Amino acid sequence: MSHTKTAAVLTDSSHPAQTRTLSLIDRYAVPLRWVTALASALFCLLGDQVSRWQIPICLAVMGWSGLRLTQRRRPTTTVFLALDLAVVCAVGLTTPLTTSLSGVVNQTGLGISVTNPASLTFVWRARRSTAALLSLTVSGCYLIGASMVPGVGAPWTLLSFYLLPIQAVVSRALVEIVLRAARAADRAAADRLSTDVDQEVAVARRAAEREHWAVLHDTAASTLLMVGDGVPETANDRIREQAGRDLATLDRVGREIPDAEVNLVESVRHVVSDFPLEVNLQVLGSPVVPKRIEVATIAALAEVLTNVVRHAEVQFVSISIHQSEDGFDITITDTGVGFDPADVGLGLRESVIGRMSRVGGTVAIDSTPGHGASIRIKWQQT
Repeated sequence: MSHTKTAAVLTDSSHPAQTRTLSLIDRYAVPLRWVTALASALFCLLGDQVSRWQIPICLAVMGWSGLRLTQRRRPTTTVFLALDLAVVCAVGLTTPLTTSLSGVVNQTGLGISVTNPASLTFVWRARRSTAALLSLTVSGCYLIGASMVPGVGAPWTLLSFYLLPIQAVVSRALVEIVLRAARAADRAAADRLSTDVDQEVAVARRAAEREHWAVLHDTAASTLLMVGDGVPETANDRIREQAGRDLATLDRVGREIPDAEVNLVESVRHVVSDFPLEVNLQVLGSPVVPKRIEVATIAALAEVLTNVVRHAEVQFVSISIHQSEDGFDITITDTGVGFDPADVGLGLRESVIGRMSRVGGTVAIDSTPGHGASIRIKWQQT
């Protein structure tokens, strides 16, 4: 999958900010809708003149409001939404039984007190078509009920006929502003994630390329250079063995390194036996490390020993391995011609320093021309 397609998938399928915003809107909509209805029904029952119809209607509203408020932290399901709509519409249509002419004209009474907050909060639904249908339905039910109150007249003669839709539109516009900000936050997060993924891929690709070049330098390029420089016939067997090891190493390039732990000392003993050097190996502890660390360390050590063979003009090298609490130190010391650490070649720079850096290790070089060299390879578990 290309990076462009990856970004598209992330942008289309991940909307955490919008989802969280809609959840919060729904959580606030239910209390606003039903706390108002509960208070309106209670005030209705406490009024000076309570009709025989007001009592059951107000009690029903109080009962449903109490039930919905106990569920306020749960998402509003389709069933609860439909029941909310039914209760509000019923209250609106029964306005003639609960509200007088003056109450309708002054926009007081149970009907408008329940319908108005419901109309405002129903438009907070995620889908615009659903929000508009719910709001228009409850507003229409109230206007029908209010117009049946004696002396009121046609619905369009009421102030509520104009006020309810205007309030609903304003309420929806505010929600759209909030949702637009949430969608912008989601797009920004998706772009950031896509950029991070692209950056990680680029870093991984560069690391793989550097590792491949290091392997080629350590194996085929090094062996071919030795052959090109000319070697005595007595070294033919060693060259053949080296070429065989190079082919085996190149064959492993790109393969997944097993997730296992190995004894680093045994690996060091094995690799030093491949070089025509007299090695004084000093071991303190027995570090066990992940296989990928062992692979990088042994490759770096092999490159150091190769440089000793080719450039140090000595046959003796000292290697010390010290196990630390969370890692190891390997120090390779020779008494050869030495070199300037500020002018290291590709072998040390990429095959040793770069390779250990890529696995979280460090390399310290101490050398002076004419006075040998000491290279310390260190790794600690993080």
